Amino acid sequence: MKRILVLVLAVLMLVSFVACGSSNGGTASNGQNGNGEQPGTDNKPGVEESKNKIDVTKITSSTAFSEGKAWVRCGKMASDEYTTLYCLNKKGEILFKLTDTFLNSPSLFYNGLAVVPMMIDGEPTECLCDETGKVIKPADVGATEFLFSLADGSGSDYKLLEGGYIFAKKVEANFSGSSEKAAILNAELDVIAGYSEDVLALYQKYNGNDYYNGYLYSTYLGQVLDLKTGKEITDINSFVASFEPEYASDMWEYDHNSYAYYNSLAADYTETLNLSQYSETIKQMYFFENGRAPLLFESAGKAFFTVIKEDGSFCFEPVELSGHAGCTVYADNGKYLVVSVGNTYCFETFDLNGKVAEQKITVSGLLPTVNFSDGVVHIRSTDTNAYYSFELEPLF
Repeated sequence: MKRILVLVLAVLMLVSFVACGSSNGGTASNGQNGNGEQPGTDNKPGVEESKNKIDVTKITSSTAFSEGKAWVRCGKMASDEYTTLYCLNKKGEILFKLTDTFLNSPSLFYNGLAVVPMMIDGEPTECLCDETGKVIKPADVGATEFLFSLADGSGSDYKLLEGGYIFAKKVEANFSGSSEKAAILNAELDVIAGYSEDVLALYQKYNGNDYYNGYLYSTYLGQVLDLKTGKEITDINSFVASFEPEYASDMWEYDHNSYAYYNSLAADYTETLNLSQYSETIKQMYFFENGRAPLLFESAGKAFFTVIKEDGSFCFEPVELSGHAGCTVYADNGKYLVVSVGNTYCFETFDLNGKVAEQKITVSGLLPTVNFSDGVVHIRSTDTNAYYSFELEPLF
């Protein structure tokens, strides 16, 4: 009898061991993030393990899309789960996840890199993350910190990273206390200008200046920094004369009082386009992007939308909006989103040929915000985290 009982117990233990091994390892993925975490293999709510997709009902924080990727968090802000960042593609699939982050928002992806808020040795640290989930700490490039803050301390500015450049600062202890140096890196983390006090001085001098096509510049202050070489250009007049962006209008600014656009690079602020013939109906002018600019009209209590070319001609005849003239217009590389807020949100999308789609969407919760990038509409509030395609269909 004892032998039979022992045999039964042994069989039960074997079955239990096999079952546990199967449940722990059956859904493992080959991909890993910078912390060695495999996506879709934990049991946290918000992850559908069988499909490696996010459960949209569990998302509590999210970013817009860029370069085909977006960041989301799940769970309550004070929970352990909230410290995990999930990187998604446009199908809602989890590409990778980062654990042990602090609560700051990550940036969008620029040139294959995003700024992510990681806890490193117990300290909150702004790191870089590539599109495979590899985390690059400041120490990995010999730095103490990456420099992203604006000169006035009002927030973070990623225009340099968007252009493919990074400033990094290194603090070194010495007999008199410490010294600070900076370097300029490109998006591949190659050194353009090595760590020195001179480079740090350049960062402090040019931080907050305008950026375009590899240059930090201020025509008002008469200074230009070529980030491709890490050297200053002393003759700003020659620089302006030779500076030919692909679309000159990308450098134009507008003045609502004169209904005109001006070349911001020109020393005399030369007028480039005048729309005063529409002065009675123009409601809002916008900046040019890739040689095109949206334009909003109001006439007889109705709102109209179109896109203009550099010569002031219309890409399509102004289209009457279903929303109102107090709308917000978003531009994204030849695609446009017009949002009117009322009892519900009215979303209307346009391309360079005219209207594409329209949808009325109820947005619940407080502090609603809308973003439009990478061809995706992103809606976020205290109760809402949603993504819609350019055709205004739910993305996932």
